[in-house]
Amino acid sequence: MKPLALGLFILFSCLNGVDLVDAPRVSQGEITFYLDLAYFVGEADHAYVEFYLMLFADQFARHENGDNSCVTLKLSSEIIDKSGVTVSAASWTTQAMIAKGKPENLSTLAIYDQWTEQLKPGEYCLKVCV
Repeated sequence: MKPLALGLFILFSCLNGVDLVDAPRVSQGEITFYLDLAYFVGEADHAYVEFYLMLFADQFARHENGDNSCVTLKLSSEIIDKSGVTVSAASWTTQAMIAKGKPENLSTLAIYDQWTEQLKPGEYCLKVCV
């Protein structure tokens, strides 16, 4: 493996065991979410990494917003290198609109979010909080 690919594999493997299965990782904790990633050649010696998050709407309180209900999520991510140094940290809010009168479908209604990072090759651990 090239160093960049190995470094990103290690970053991803910190999430939930080490294997080569190409499947999203499942969170640990009270809120269940799924995390996946893709990486591409970035600028200079960096990789352009896209992170994808999926959650089911029935885990969250809804509030009214016009003709729809809205779910507001506060998210944060932290990427830590193998020496324990935080190389990236971010917090943001995501809102998802849900049609009124659809409470029976909330257990299968998915909310998606995505963010990107530019990372140097290396070993990383990713923490995501919802």
